Amino acid sequence: MFHLQRAWLLLQTLAASFRHRPPAAAKNILVLTTGKLGDLVCLTSVFGAVGRQLRTTVDVVANRFGPELFTGNPSIGTVWVLNTTSPSALAARQYSHAVMLNPNPELVALAVRAGIPHRIGISTPRENFWTRIFERFLRERYVYGYDQQQVPEFSQRLFATLGVQPEPERRELFPSDADRRNAASFWQQHALDGQTVVAICLGAGKAYKLWPVERFAEVADHLIEHYRAKILLVGSGGDKERSAAMAAAVIHREAVVDATGQFKLLELAAVVQPCKLFIAADTGPLHVADTMKVPVVDIAGPADCVTQHPIYRYKILHPQGKEQYGEMAVAFHSGSEHEERYAKMAGAVTVQQVTDAIGQLIGDGERRK
Repeated sequence: MFHLQRAWLLLQTLAASFRHRPPAAAKNILVLTTGKLGDLVCLTSVFGAVGRQLRTTVDVVANRFGPELFTGNPSIGTVWVLNTTSPSALAARQYSHAVMLNPNPELVALAVRAGIPHRIGISTPRENFWTRIFERFLRERYVYGYDQQQVPEFSQRLFATLGVQPEPERRELFPSDADRRNAASFWQQHALDGQTVVAICLGAGKAYKLWPVERFAEVADHLIEHYRAKILLVGSGGDKERSAAMAAAVIHREAVVDATGQFKLLELAAVVQPCKLFIAADTGPLHVADTMKVPVVDIAGPADCVTQHPIYRYKILHPQGKEQYGEMAVAFHSGSEHEERYAKMAGAVTVQQVTDAIGQLIGDGERRK
């Protein structure tokens, strides 16, 4: 069935490629990505560079997080939701350029069927048959090599044909005044102002990235006992069960505030901004905190953070002696055949590694007298 669907998509794309459309009078750019939450946060640096240099906004096709996450961003215009946007709706906008940030047949097909004449995309060393076939519809193609370059930095290269020069990475989120008022109200309600507040997120986009709940509880007790910290639990609604289990396992439960699933994305950004520290597996909310200039402990486990990592103040934790586990999870490369090994790598990160990282980021000035 999968191959039949791909073949039908290919036929539709071929038919669309023969249709002629007059060239657009000016650059009208559409960016397409299949990236998850953390990827979208990191890509705000790319969108900012395009907006500043071309003095225009770009429209974006992204996952369901896109419309909420990009609200208020002056470099981004319309945000379309992937898998619910029709080629005809995009065609009506008469885009001149489509920049695809992932090697994905659906993205290429959508751009061709929308009649976008100038299509820019990437290829990678690890591609399947259908991805290679659809690459033939690209006007320009750039090869992304694993472990060679940060994804956001490489993504800027795709805009070189439009006259955009690489810039130092600068990620940005734009919580509204209402988001900030809600965050301030939350802090006041829970008497967090003036406290050493450490946010912890127990979830992860992939199950093999999850760190054991009981170890998070040990870390929380360490923070409470050594730093008089208040622990703020955050995350999506899907993380509630793990957060509840951790809160129950903490000895000093009165110091834990469980706000898992309570905030929209930009509210979350405003809520965590005053925190002294953010601790999580390699996951989207960690990149939100990093973008808001909160120091982060990234329990990366199996995630190879060469291609994409925090940029403010951070510690990335892999298992000691990680070489014994074999290849790590790199960009565009994960699968069920690797997941058992990846899960072992996540579990091999120790509590001591995390508490050492906490000491390096918070420092003795915050320690309990």
